[in-house]
Amino acid sequence: MKRHYIVILALLCLFAGFVIGKQASPPVERESSQAATPVVNETPIESESGLHLDSEQREIAGIETEPAKLEFVQSGFEATGSLVAPPTHQIQVNSPVAGVVQSLHVQVGDQVDPGQTLAVLGSQEVAQAQSDYHQALVELQLAKDSLANTKRLITLDDLTNRPVEQARQEISSAQARLATYRAQEKTTEATLKRIQKLLDIGIASQQQLDQARADSEAAKSSRRQAEQDLEVARQYLERQKQIQSQGLKGSTEIVPAESRLTAAQERLQIAQSRLDVLGAGAGRDGEVVVKAPASGVVQTQSVAQGQNITTGQTLFELLDPRILWLWVNVYESDLPKVSLNQKVRLSVAAYPERSFEGLVSYVEPSLDLNNRTARAQVKIHNIGTLLSPGMLATVEMINGTARQLVVIPKEAVVRINDQDFVYLESESGSFERVLVVTAPASNGRIAVTQGLDPGENIVVKGSYYLKSEELKGSLGDDD
Repeated sequence: MKRHYIVILALLCLFAGFVIGKQASPPVERESSQAATPVVNETPIESESGLHLDSEQREIAGIETEPAKLEFVQSGFEATGSLVAPPTHQIQVNSPVAGVVQSLHVQVGDQVDPGQTLAVLGSQEVAQAQSDYHQALVELQLAKDSLANTKRLITLDDLTNRPVEQARQEISSAQARLATYRAQEKTTEATLKRIQKLLDIGIASQQQLDQARADSEAAKSSRRQAEQDLEVARQYLERQKQIQSQGLKGSTEIVPAESRLTAAQERLQIAQSRLDVLGAGAGRDGEVVVKAPASGVVQTQSVAQGQNITTGQTLFELLDPRILWLWVNVYESDLPKVSLNQKVRLSVAAYPERSFEGLVSYVEPSLDLNNRTARAQVKIHNIGTLLSPGMLATVEMINGTARQLVVIPKEAVVRINDQDFVYLESESGSFERVLVVTAPASNGRIAVTQGLDPGENIVVKGSYYLKSEELKGSLGDDD
């Protein structure tokens, strides 16, 4: 019986052990399944040699590398500057007369050549000057004819007929002047009526009406004087005829005819000079064509079509952009490195991949006491007119000597705590940050004077990603 109880007890223990083992087995299976699942690195793995990126991380970061190369680099120092237009290349185009803008032929931004028409102006002053010019032409021709007739009569020794012929010439001259003044009177009267109508509808000004009325009165006065001169000439002819019929010998000389010719020539010259001053032609339209005095670009246009203008009023401002000045700010400590005709290389934000060159033409003899800098002037030949006044420039002052240095792209350099670093990639794919000392180069590149050897594989794209990941890791370590 006792043996029976022992067997039962053993069976119960075996059953209890089986149940306990059954309950403990699931955690073991879960732990085993978790260990079989691979773990993905979402951030670069830091190692003793720096950072390590797998191929997927490398592609996301846009990492690109290239071996460091030696290049010849001219030494110098960097500065900043700004571009301005030389005063000699800024041109103001002013109106030579008072009048009205009849038409405009250019607009802001247009490139113009010397002699190109910019605008056409209308002016009463020009119309009067043109009338005086044509009147002087008529008088000159009459004086020439008179002198020619006088010489012909002297040749024929027809002294008796000379006074009569001269009297007839005087009549012809007076008749021509009278015809001219009558035509001028009609023109000024028509102009007066037209301006009166324009004033009534608010287009013309009272000043224009007053000028037109004055011109009309002057024309009437000239016409009356011409009528009197014609009457005097007719009376003189009648007297000479009486003298001739009585057989008296005339005594007219050639000198008076020559004097009249000289006076007519002087009047024509004065009239021509007046037209030249006004910038007008010898037409009869009262127009002045305003032309470009030099080549350039229209920077400003100060008037509109139909606008009344005064003598000397600015119409346009032109800029010849082919030559610009670069004013470079040079610190006091760098002044010994600057000299006349020194080569300068500059770059601007608008064209970061391009560089432009010039020569130092002037160095200011005094310092700006606020920032301890002096300005150096550089003449820039603006080929292609890519540069514009007002642009800020990064400037490299070159001293002429050259040496071989490792040259890398600027974007390969990262700055941490006022120091320059680059990232190197090892054969194992790890990235290591190294300290370098840099110097200016050109065309978007920078020279390394210390810390980098030729042939080392540097990161040229993605350096800032590596920097941010590295700094993130260092912050995490501090926590």
